Amino acid sequence: MEQISETHFTLTKVGYYLLHDPMTRINMDYNHDVCYQGMFYLGEAIKSGKPSGLKVFGEQWETLYQALPHLSQQVKESPE
Repeated sequence: MEQISETHFTLTKVGYYLLHDPMTRINMDYNHDVCYQGMFYLGEAIKSGKPSGLKVFGEQWETLYQALPHLSQQVKESPE
């Protein structure tokens, strides 16, 4: 949002898409549920060359695809 006076705001293009575009909402939900916590391990993943962020889902997996059956219901259903 962009403030145009002390009492009025206008919605920017980004804000409009965040509120009204289904694909944008799905991508945001997916990133929140699946990617966000794993990004805390990005530096470690770059140094080791391994997907270090997958440990947020439990044991260390080689790929996200191996972890899929073991993910929480919230992650499995994201985005719906």
